[in-house]
Amino acid sequence: MEKLIFNEKDEFKKLVDKSALLIKIKNNGEPVVLHRDKLIDSEKISCYILGKYFSKELEFVDEPTATINEISRALNMDKKKVSARLSNLMDQEIVERSSRGKYKISFIMLENYLDEIINKIKTY
Repeated sequence: MEKLIFNEKDEFKKLVDKSALLIKIKNNGEPVVLHRDKLIDSEKISCYILGKYFSKELEFVDEPTATINEISRALNMDKKKVSARLSNLMDQEIVERSSRGKYKISFIMLENYLDEIINKIKTY
């Protein structure tokens, strides 16, 4: 029965440990996606948005969200491609729209998704 109890502190630590393998946060709050050459576009986008979450947690920014324009600029990707990948990520419940034009990370499927990305970069 204890496995059913959600311990927020333990879950957050696991998330930080896994995320540190994929992203870093600059002093200005800008996320840096690591291993970009090994990731597909949707993985880069999700890691960037995850970085925005941690940037908010570190109190570098006021919101844990990113816009299509911001993602496009940060990852040097076409806006239409970013928009299409965001739709896929929302379908997978990795990203959610927080308000019109703003996207944030969703925690429903995040841990397994991060595990898949980490396993992928370890095999390269």
